Amino acid sequence: MESIIDMFGIPLFSYDGYVDVMDDGTQYKVNEWKLIDMEQYNGKYVVVGFDGSLIIYNDDEEGTKLFDGSLLDSKDFCWILRNKLK
Repeated sequence: MESIIDMFGIPLFSYDGYVDVMDDGTQYKVNEWKLIDMEQYNGKYVVVGFDGSLIIYNDDEEGTKLFDGSLLDSKDFCWILRNKLK
């Protein structure tokens, strides 16, 4: 069964079961990003931090870090959030 993670009512990505709660956030295996500018990270692992951070890792054995920032780095997320707050 596929589930969707959202923040402030904005769909972020879908995942189908892999979830790992960690000390500083929650890790998911993303099926598909719902944010257009994050689609390049479909199929990757993401850690959504309790502090608002966002880290994306490759699904290779080394777990290469591909992105280290926050959702506010996504122009698509910011645009949707701005329009929701109007």
